[in-house]
Amino acid sequence: MGRSSSRSSGFAATGSPRPGSFPRASRHVGLASGVILGVSVGLGGLISAGLGLLADATSLETALYAVAGLPAIAFGLGLTLPEPDR
Repeated sequence: MGRSSSRSSGFAATGSPRPGSFPRASRHVGLASGVILGVSVGLGGLISAGLGLLADATSLETALYAVAGLPAIAFGLGLTLPEPDR
């Protein structure tokens, strides 16, 4: 019999600062990447807990509608970012 294995991660988060994001911290790219990863994982945990509370208080359908609206909120926030210097 053959053996099979699979790898799974509890979360998948990838973030890397673009060149010029931290002009005075060019030597600390690893620190900047770690901060970005930590903030994204922390915010994801808070948002998922909030969505769980919303689902418990209302219904699963309401929580799923809230999840469906998150990309629109992220897009709106992305529009507020400044243009990069060229």
